[in-house]
Amino acid sequence: MNKIKNALLYAQSFYRPQLTAVQLLGIWSVAIVLFYNGPFWQRSLGFLAPSTYSQWISIGAFGLAIAALQLLIFIPFTGARTMRPVLIILTLVTASVRYFSVEMGTYFDVHMMTNLLETDAHESGQLINSGLILSLTLWGVLPATLIWRCKIVHSQNKLQSRWSAAIIALLIFIAALLSSFQSFSPLLRNHKELRYLITPGNVLVALPRALAGQAEKLTIKRSPIGTDAQQRPTLAGEKPLLLVVVIGETQRAANWQLNGYERETTPNLAARDDLISFRDVSSCGTSTAVSLPCMFSRYTRKTYQPSSARGEQTLVDVINTAGVGVEWIDNQSGCKGVCSEVESDRIAKTRFPQLCADGECLDEVLVHDLKEELAEETHRGNQLLVLHMMGSHGPSYYRRYPAENVRFMPDCRQDELSQCSQQEVVNAYDNTIAYSDRVLNALIETLSRHRAHHTALIYLSDHGESLGEMGLYLHGLPYFIAPEEQTKVPMFWWLSSGYLAAQKLDSECLDNAAMYPTSHDALLHSVLGLLNIETELYEPELDPAAECRSITD
Repeated sequence: MNKIKNALLYAQSFYRPQLTAVQLLGIWSVAIVLFYNGPFWQRSLGFLAPSTYSQWISIGAFGLAIAALQLLIFIPFTGARTMRPVLIILTLVTASVRYFSVEMGTYFDVHMMTNLLETDAHESGQLINSGLILSLTLWGVLPATLIWRCKIVHSQNKLQSRWSAAIIALLIFIAALLSSFQSFSPLLRNHKELRYLITPGNVLVALPRALAGQAEKLTIKRSPIGTDAQQRPTLAGEKPLLLVVVIGETQRAANWQLNGYERETTPNLAARDDLISFRDVSSCGTSTAVSLPCMFSRYTRKTYQPSSARGEQTLVDVINTAGVGVEWIDNQSGCKGVCSEVESDRIAKTRFPQLCADGECLDEVLVHDLKEELAEETHRGNQLLVLHMMGSHGPSYYRRYPAENVRFMPDCRQDELSQCSQQEVVNAYDNTIAYSDRVLNALIETLSRHRAHHTALIYLSDHGESLGEMGLYLHGLPYFIAPEEQTKVPMFWWLSSGYLAAQKLDSECLDNAAMYPTSHDALLHSVLGLLNIETELYEPELDPAAECRSITD
């Protein structure tokens, strides 16, 4: 019996290692650097291409510097009651970051953290899959369990032990940083994106900034802009103008037939001879959280700062100031604050049950909603309607189109893209564009039959999407390293003959203007011009139609 008892006691001690808090933190720091920062090391080794012992020593020294820095940062939490909970939370967070960095090529900067904070529960649920659960179990839950099983033993002088550990960590950090400076200083200076792969530091830096931005949205009072905005006088008896701006979601220019893509993804639009298609359009950002506020702000991509834009009104407010009716209709997760001061309507799932399932609606609801809007007596005079599509929002592309709209097969029917071949992913994505083509054509047909207004439509996607090229999926990369798949977006204009005549626009001139590069910067100025609004905000050089309008007054 004594032998069995001793064996049990031995087993218990084996499964519950005894460590001081500083020892546990040191082991955790080294493990995080070695096993959870694979994407950072992979990218860094690709750039450095080490071939000598000194280069490998420099790489090892930089890893040691990161581990020492982590120990320095978290050493205040080395209390018996705080150490384990803090490390468990950090481990679970780091495991999550590792999964998305490895599987999707995600970089966690402040914009990505903002995206995560603004993603609703339904969209978040589509990111949860078997691969994520398995990864979190192996890299998060199991290590967290081991951390919890550790028995924190107290040193004789805890304060002295902490100070000693901090001094040693500081000395190691300085020595290791100096040893690796020659290799990693130019690397991180020339490839700033690498810092967004060092975890958990990337989250710890970006999350407070993202949270501060969200808090600011709740408390900030927007300053008015374009207070001088007014409509130009029109001839008596002239029909009012109705401009519909359709914001697409996650559609990239490369996969649009209208832009030269070899597949028939936009057959309805391509068959029309009354569209002005802009083939070289750059987005303001690589995520909705950046692009949407940016394109409706008075800033260009180069001058846009989220903190500045949050404190000002937007394009829709300027239009409203000019006396034009404005309404934002959303089939997405919201307008990101753009429409906070104008009439807005997020389409309820109960309005069109035949088009809404699994907590979201197909974009055809926008066609039905537009018909209802046009029938309302209140929509008289010049009007701006903004329709926000679900478009090609991933990774669940197959949820964005009905079964009868499948053109390209086999399509990926999984929320976890790694379970599908790249061609299946592309097929599903192309099906989303084909469905958007159907919806957009229906919107145009609806407007063309409307007689109370001269009608026009602008379509513009917020950002593009990566579909496995270079191992990247989805979107949200820092703009300076983002591939064109994420930054080049489709845009077209449709203007009825009456709208062209009322605006004195030359359609041939517009076709020529569409051949030149443009960007999200043009939206504010295009809308102001097309709605006959005068304001100091208007910059004709950013309006593709400016030189195509004949002025006779």
